[in-house]
Amino acid sequence: MSSDTPQGTVSNLDNNTYLTKADKTTTNDDKTVSESNTGNNSSQTTESATGLKGANSESTTVSGSEINTKNDTASNTNTQYTKTNNKTDMESWSRNAILNTDTGEVVTTQETDNQNRVRSEMGMFKLSSSYKPNEKITLDYDVFFKKSQQKEDNSILTEVTPNIDQSQSISTFKKQDPISVRQNMALYYAPNAKHVFAFEAQHLYQDEDPFYNANLGHTPFDLADYVDNQLRQDINQQRFLKTNKTDLKADYFYALTNKGNINVTLGNTYSKQNFDSHIFQVLDNNDRNDLDNPDLNNNVTYAFNDIFVGLHYRFIKGKFTFNPGFSVHQYSMDDNQAGTSNKRTFGKILPDLDVKFQIKKSQTLNYNFAMTNKFTDIVQLA
Repeated sequence: MSSDTPQGTVSNLDNNTYLTKADKTTTNDDKTVSESNTGNNSSQTTESATGLKGANSESTTVSGSEINTKNDTASNTNTQYTKTNNKTDMESWSRNAILNTDTGEVVTTQETDNQNRVRSEMGMFKLSSSYKPNEKITLDYDVFFKKSQQKEDNSILTEVTPNIDQSQSISTFKKQDPISVRQNMALYYAPNAKHVFAFEAQHLYQDEDPFYNANLGHTPFDLADYVDNQLRQDINQQRFLKTNKTDLKADYFYALTNKGNINVTLGNTYSKQNFDSHIFQVLDNNDRNDLDNPDLNNNVTYAFNDIFVGLHYRFIKGKFTFNPGFSVHQYSMDDNQAGTSNKRTFGKILPDLDVKFQIKKSQTLNYNFAMTNKFTDIVQLA
């Protein structure tokens, strides 16, 4: 979206904390002007205008799938893939002018031009397979792989007149190439109508590496070991985050009657995360100055473990299906940061209830109650 006529506002800036009287307000299609008198004999006006020079966005998606079924072994495989490319370019501008209210002359002008470019590519691949050698055994497996590349460039040029020493250009750059692999496996075994065994396993691997760069004309922070007196201030931050999480669960179902069964669950959730961040400076001669002060860097390891056992009784009474139960958890957490280790272990009993009311054949009303525990992740700890 762009416009030949900039839209803007004009409002007073006064040098006195107290505004005593508003004298005049005028409005037209281009700007709104408000003039006011202050407690002293001086007054100023600020004129602002913003606009969008241009924007361009482009997106491409390629996807496909393949299904392979073998009747002789009662197995089938489903393969899906998707690749997406997105590009966005945008440029905007703004102008601020401080006017002398008495004379109408421009005292100071600040013009800003902002250019932004975003590039992202993402590829996804999913493989699903099911194997059923007989009526008693079913084995399902799927793997989901995702990889992306994200880049963002932003450039801001600010020109201030007549105070040209306040003018500067700022450029920032962000990028990351995250990868994730999620695997799921489920095995079901039903030797007869009264006994059913189920085993489920899930593993998640994530690797994230966000990078940030800021190139400025003035030093924005007072950092330890930072080299001053450079023509440009080139500051960079690297971060690495790795996650390994495994979920295991085994269920046993015993049918007491045709309208009721008991479910016993045994499970374990284990997660380990590593987080590392580092700041460095690139000098005018392209030498790298690593800021190794402990206050500017972080290295954290976080491990979480949950062992639990659950018991539920599901039964049908008229149009209602009840499934009350509880689970007993043993939690343990261990985080290491800045040479300090923090460990915690505790247990918890968590009840839950699920009620379903069958209104019609295609309509149901559900009520769910459950007590849960929530835990932080490594990003919050860091």
